[in-house]
Amino acid sequence: MKKTIPILALICLFGCTKNDAEKEGYLSDKLPFLSENLSATELALFKESMEFNQDNALISWNMTLLEKGSKERFDSVMVNISSEMGGSIDNIVIIDTLGNERKIDASRFRVNSLDGKAYILNDFNAPKTVFLITSTTCGYCIQFFDKANKLADDPRFLNVNFVALFGNSQETIDRYKTGTVIKNFGFLNKKWIAFSKDSNVIQSLKLDFVEREDGYPVLFYKKNGKLVKTNQIDQMEEILINLNI
Repeated sequence: MKKTIPILALICLFGCTKNDAEKEGYLSDKLPFLSENLSATELALFKESMEFNQDNALISWNMTLLEKGSKERFDSVMVNISSEMGGSIDNIVIIDTLGNERKIDASRFRVNSLDGKAYILNDFNAPKTVFLITSTTCGYCIQFFDKANKLADDPRFLNVNFVALFGNSQETIDRYKTGTVIKNFGFLNKKWIAFSKDSNVIQSLKLDFVEREDGYPVLFYKKNGKLVKTNQIDQMEEILINLNI
């Protein structure tokens, strides 16, 4: 079985057991793709291997099954798990049974939001996440800011992650914020984790968005484990209600 050092190999010695429901919740929120890529037997073995610390961070697991179930997401998943454990994500090394080492380059999965906060791309794998692709140079988009903020503030949707992906550069967004139009239409509030076009989050998350074909705004959300794309932004409240059931 593979392991990671120095962060993971040492910490995995100390863990606490969770019941199946709690493990299912973690898999659903953090690792939903495992159920698609592992057999029922493999998934049961992985759940059996899971242990958590007192902060509910995963600290022990079957690395072979995690890699198989994560596929191309594996490096990103490892960065996210290491971050939750409180370790340095700049020193993650995977060692196989033959002693071969592979260092994970965490910088590929880190992005900074408009307010300067650092995120890991895997943070946005949770089922209850909506991605609003929008623009400060789109009339309908800026008119929708107020409605978007009300939905993000709605107590019914406290468990939803609201992510805004702008088709504008940081410079263009800053220009909007210091202009006169913002006085009439405002901007997305702090409940929205917002990224500029410069962050390349749309490409990194492999969202099926082509600007010249899809236009703005576009909403992505997960349904039955699959990403769904819609231009029907006026249906966002209904989508969020179904997402939060």
